[in-house]
Amino acid sequence: MLRVKKGDLDAFNSLITRYRNPVIQTLCRITGVYDDAEDLAQEVFLRLYRARKTYKVNAKFTTWLFRIVRNIASNAVRDRSRRRKIQVLSDGLDKIADNMISASTQPGPEEIVSGRDLQERLKKALMLLSFSQRTAIVLSRLEGMSYAEVADIMENSEGAVKMLVSRAKKILARELKDYV
Repeated sequence: MLRVKKGDLDAFNSLITRYRNPVIQTLCRITGVYDDAEDLAQEVFLRLYRARKTYKVNAKFTTWLFRIVRNIASNAVRDRSRRRKIQVLSDGLDKIADNMISASTQPGPEEIVSGRDLQERLKKALMLLSFSQRTAIVLSRLEGMSYAEVADIMENSEGAVKMLVSRAKKILARELKDYV
C-alpha cells in the first residue's frame, strides 16, 4: 500500500489481485446478494485508490481495507432498504450454508431434503440479523478475524463486537433450534 500511496499502479493491481476474492466474499456475506458484491468490490478498490494519499501505517492494511468494505456494505444495505426493493438471496448465502453444513459422504434422499431445508432456514436466519450483527459474525466467524480486528473495522470496542456476535449466535440458535 505504501507503493500505491506513491502512485505505483503495478502495486495497486497487485492489491486488487490479492484481495479481490476476499472482498467480494465478505461483501456477499454481509449484504446477502452476490451480484451486487462484485460491483461493490469495484467501489471498494476505487475508494481505496482515491484515499491512497491519506493512508497511514497506524493499523494493519487489511483493517483499513475491511473498514472500507464495511462502509460500502453499510451504504448498500441502507440504500436497498430505502428503495424497499425485495432482494432475492443468491448463491452467496448458499455458499455460507454449504460451509456450515457438514454432509455425509453419500447422503440419502432424506438427508438431501433435510439439508436443503436447513440451507433455506439458515439463509432466512442470517437475514434476520441486524447489519451490525451480520457484519460482526461474518468477519469473526467466516473470515476468521480476531475480535480486535473486527472492532477496528467496525469502529467499535471489542466488548461491543463480542456482544454482537453473542446476540447473533442466539438468534441463529433460536431460528435453527429444530436442526441443532
